[in-house]
Amino acid sequence: MNSLVYQINDILHAFHQLSPKVNDEIHTDGGMIKNKYLMQYLSNITQKNVKIANISELSALGSAMNAMQHFDRRQYSKTYTPRINKNTAEEYCTEWTSWIKKLA
Repeated sequence: MNSLVYQINDILHAFHQLSPKVNDEIHTDGGMIKNKYLMQYLSNITQKNVKIANISELSALGSAMNAMQHFDRRQYSKTYTPRINKNTAEEYCTEWTSWIKKLA
């Protein structure tokens, strides 16, 4: 499960290189939002707030909401905030990258 978080983190870093104005929050929906561990770990590793949609199956709307930073009618059931410091998150990501290189 942790590998999902690291893959998302890698994608966010790639997005940030393309557009430094990438939203500082992650808006989530789908079945995995029910996994509190996964959502908290995503917040910890990315060092971003993870907002959980009130309705779990909103993939298309969630994508549009991320693209529309000024959309004011967002409603969330919960927000996860990072619980580990940035240095620890970076250490975990460095270890992840090291393992990917070793296994490639």
